[in-house]
Amino acid sequence: MIKNTTTHHDSSDSRARLPSLIAVLMLLASMVFMGSALTGTAQAQDEHGAIPSMALASGEPGQLVITWETPSPAPTDYRIRWANTDLGWPSWSGTNETERANEYPLGGVTTLTLSGLTPGDDYKVQIRSRYYNADRSVHESSGPWTNTATQRVKDHPPAAPTGLAASQVAHDSLTLSWNDPQDDNITGYRILRGPSADSLATIQADTRNNRTEYEDDTVAADTTYHYAVIAMSQDGDGAQSTTISATTTAAPAPKETPTPRGPRATDSTAPTVRSITRQDPTSTPTNSDTPTWRVTFSEAVKNVDTTDFTIAGTTAAPTVTPVTNVTGGYDVTPTGGDIASLTGTITLAFASAQNIADTADNELAATAPTGINEPTFEMDNTVPTFVSGTANGTLIVMTFSEELDPNSLPPASAFNISTDSNVMANSVSIEGAMVTLTVTPAIIVNQTVDVNNNAYAGTGTVPLKDTAGNE
Repeated sequence: MIKNTTTHHDSSDSRARLPSLIAVLMLLASMVFMGSALTGTAQAQDEHGAIPSMALASGEPGQLVITWETPSPAPTDYRIRWANTDLGWPSWSGTNETERANEYPLGGVTTLTLSGLTPGDDYKVQIRSRYYNADRSVHESSGPWTNTATQRVKDHPPAAPTGLAASQVAHDSLTLSWNDPQDDNITGYRILRGPSADSLATIQADTRNNRTEYEDDTVAADTTYHYAVIAMSQDGDGAQSTTISATTTAAPAPKETPTPRGPRATDSTAPTVRSITRQDPTSTPTNSDTPTWRVTFSEAVKNVDTTDFTIAGTTAAPTVTPVTNVTGGYDVTPTGGDIASLTGTITLAFASAQNIADTADNELAATAPTGINEPTFEMDNTVPTFVSGTANGTLIVMTFSEELDPNSLPPASAFNISTDSNVMANSVSIEGAMVTLTVTPAIIVNQTVDVNNNAYAGTGTVPLKDTAGNE
């Protein structure tokens, strides 16, 4: 930050105001005789040394640029006070306080740059002019403070996204996914594509959200494309990710026209999707390596295979299994890829090029289910971790990183408690992310308490789990 190295006597502002105070008293005494002329006189006094305008701008990250107009008459110097908007103003001598201080530029200066500020924070600024005698030994007067101006300090642009990959590559579309740069200020991403790594061009200027996935449905069949991604924020564009390439599949062969078989009953009714339900498991979230949807149709259908479905949010590929005891029923399961370690949402959908038809060759056109529609699983493969604990009297409360499954409640005997006195757990309960032990005798103040859960030691008790089953 800019440091002030000159001794300043702003505390004399109150002493310098004495002549002005006498003038005000004289002015008030003359109100009976001057009438409305009092307003003009008061305004003229108030405007003495008033700074006409002030502006703030964010320069480089961590900097704030202050500019202002010279008042009339020109002052000896200025007092500029600034502070983080979470703090109050500094005292008149506060030149070395954290996140707030005073600066005292000379009268001929009309711009000042503050450095070393916290990037991304808001700061407030006020300026007043100050007048001294010729040798600066006596502070004669000060102009009024400007109105408070605030400005957000520019932060650093985001880093480059990592882990860029292409999945669900088809003849007419593919899905890009990447890891975000761990920046809370990201407002969107710019998507680049080209026939080679050195000829990339923008195909999506701004996704306007912080989702780390993008579907490109403007590709041609059997073509190689190169991609890169740039994170965007209010502080500017970040660095470009590494470039990857992906080759779309060949276009599917046209369907054969069925040969007429002579007169027969005509079926002109197209099949519909009756339901998409979570089959195994039936609830979500889950840590299953083989989450399965059951898709049922209004009638028996054909041509159902893996190319008729897409699963967003994972690199796993769909497998399709007919259900023998359900007419028009198929189980769809993601396999391989990242499914065993994934934490996030996966979504089942019909591929744009699906060629499902009934036995009379009526094509499936409407893919929205007419009944139950459960196209998503929330995948959770993150193990709950201990966050904090408190001991108060007969209660020990332990907080974990996520909600726990009440059905995984171990018995009180599974917890060993070590303190300065002999303490035992009588009961245990789970509520949300908290485990509460009731103990006897009461915990003595300032004791150190260690709690161990022996449910992992082969005792036959159930270990603590989150709602997805992670231990």
